[in-house]
Parts: sequence; C-alpha cells; structure tokens
Amino acid sequence: MFRVCLFRIVFFELEKFGKGDAFTAIRVQLPETSEVRLSVYNLLGQEVRILLDGKVEAGWYSALWDGRDASGRDAASGMYLCRLHAGDFVRTRRIVLLR
Repeated sequence: MFRVCLFRIVFFELEKFGKGDAFTAIRVQLPETSEVRLSVYNLLGQEVRILLDGKVEAGWYSALWDGRDASGRDAASGMYLCRLHAGDFVRTRRIVLLR
C-alpha cells in the first residue's frame, strides 16, 4: 500500500502471520531521516505500547507487536490502533487482536 504525503512516499503495512502466531508485523519505509514514533493504542486512546521511538535514518523498518502492553502483560482481545508519526506524516491503522 502506497501513501503519498507532501511528496514523500511511506509504506505502512500490517501483516498477520500464521494462525498460531501472536505477532503483527508493521513495515515502514521512510524516504528521509526523521523523528519517528510508532505506537499501539486501545480504543480509549490510551497508549498500550511504543514499538519505535527516536530519530531514524531513511530506509525500511519492521516492528513486531506481540499483543502485549508495555509491562509485558497480554492485551485483551479486541481492536487496537497503530499510529505512525514520521516528521509531519501521521497515519493510523487498525489491528484486531484475537486470542
């Protein structure tokens, strides 16, 4: 999936692995070095987990979310939001967690 924002192309894809796996892979391509924050939120807007945070060079990056919160506890089944902030680019995608 291609996203164009201010002449920058950012790829943001969610991929669910096989049935027994409890991981979601989030792949991001950054066209230039920028401050990046990739976080998972619940539907109340509470940040569940930070997957990527800091200055990142241009290129491809993958982050895995194992369905756990920042304390390592299993998150409840349900819908979550994955939000990418990269410079002035912001995009949100849904993740459905089934246990």
